[in-house]
Amino acid sequence: MDQRKRKLLYASPFPPKKSGISDYSEMMVYGLKDYFDVSLLIDDYKPSNEALCRDFEIKIYGKDQIDFDGFDNVLYNVGNCPDFHLYIYDSMLKHPGHMILHDLSIYYLTLEYYRDRIDYYSSLYRIAGPEGFFELKMQLRRGMELLHSGPEMPSKIHLNKELLFASKGVIVHSKYSRDSLSDFCGAPPILQIEMPYVKDPLGQRTKVYLKNTHRIPDDAMVLASFGYIQDTKLNHLVCRAVKRLNNELGRCIYYVMVGAGDYVDDYLDGNIIKTGYIGSPVYNDILERSNIVFGLRYPSMGETSASLIKALGRGKPCFVTDDAWFSELPDNAVIKMSKDSDENDVYEKLKHYLKDPEALKAVAAKASEYMNSRPTLEQECKRIRDFLK
Repeated sequence: MDQRKRKLLYASPFPPKKSGISDYSEMMVYGLKDYFDVSLLIDDYKPSNEALCRDFEIKIYGKDQIDFDGFDNVLYNVGNCPDFHLYIYDSMLKHPGHMILHDLSIYYLTLEYYRDRIDYYSSLYRIAGPEGFFELKMQLRRGMELLHSGPEMPSKIHLNKELLFASKGVIVHSKYSRDSLSDFCGAPPILQIEMPYVKDPLGQRTKVYLKNTHRIPDDAMVLASFGYIQDTKLNHLVCRAVKRLNNELGRCIYYVMVGAGDYVDDYLDGNIIKTGYIGSPVYNDILERSNIVFGLRYPSMGETSASLIKALGRGKPCFVTDDAWFSELPDNAVIKMSKDSDENDVYEKLKHYLKDPEALKAVAAKASEYMNSRPTLEQECKRIRDFLK
C-alpha cells in the first residue's frame, strides 16, 4: 500500500513579516507536516526562523521556477494586508488551490491588486457587484480615496468574490465567516476550523520586561492589548477609561499596548505605554505579566484574533466586543461589550471587575476551561488533510 504523503505547497507570509498570519503559519506548517510533504511559497525575502529554512523546501514566487502541477494541493493564506498577500492574490488567479481566508473582507488587498491596471474599475464592478460598486463610486464622488476610506467601507464591501470563486475550497475560523460566504450562490466547499493554539512550555514563561523597561511595580494592575493599534481596536476608549480610573480611584493602573500604530499617541504617559512591534519572547513576557487583556474590535472585517486566543490560553480575563467571531466565544469565558459601547461603558465595566477580583478570577477560570476543550492543532490539521482530498 502506498503511504506516500501528498505534496502540499503552502503559501503565506512568515516572520520577519510583521503579521499575525506569519505567526499562525509558523505554527501551522509543523502541524501539517505530519500529514503532508510541505513546501513553502513566499515572497522575495528570507524567513527569520532558521528552522523553517532547514525543515521545509522554500519557493520564492516570481523568482524560482515552480511546478504547481507537481503538487497534490496548494493552500493559500489570504489576509487583508497588501504588503503581505499581493503575490498570493496573483498566484491564486493563475494557479487555483484551496484558501485559508483569515479576513472575511479583503477590501484593501483587492483594491491594491487592481489599482494600477487599466481594468481597475471594471474589475471592481465585477467583484463588488452593482450595489457595492455604487457605494464605491459615491465614496469617490465625496472626494475620498478608496484605499484611505476608513473602516466603514471595508466592513460593508468585502471584495472577496473573485478569490472565493477561484478557490477549490475555503477554510475559515468562524461561523460568522462561514455563513457570510455560504450566502454566495455556487460557493465552493467551506470548512470551519478553530483558530489553533499551542501552549508554551511553563518553564519558558517570564514576566520581568515591564518592570525592567518601564518600572512597573510587581503589584500594579496591568491592562494590555496586542496587535496593530488602530481605530477599529478602540484603544482610545481604554486609554480614557484608565485615565479616569487613575484620577478618581487613586489607583496606579497601567495600560500597555503591544504593537505599532500612532492613532492614540496623544494619550501616552507614564501609565499608558506603547511598545511598538516586538518579538515573541517579549510579547510572551508581557502577556504573562498582564492582569486583563483587551480585544475590543468594531467594526469587524470578519477576522479572528490569534492574540486573543493566546491570551485566553494563558487564562487571562479578556474584554471583547460582542460582534462577529468575538460574539461566538462563550459568554462566561470573556467579558463582552456591546458594539455601541463608549468610554463610560468601558470605564464602568472595568471598574466593576477591578472591585470584584473574584468575578475576574471566575472569568479567567472559564477562559482556561474553554481553551482546554478546543480541538488540538493535530486534530484540526487532520481535518484540513481530509478537506483537501
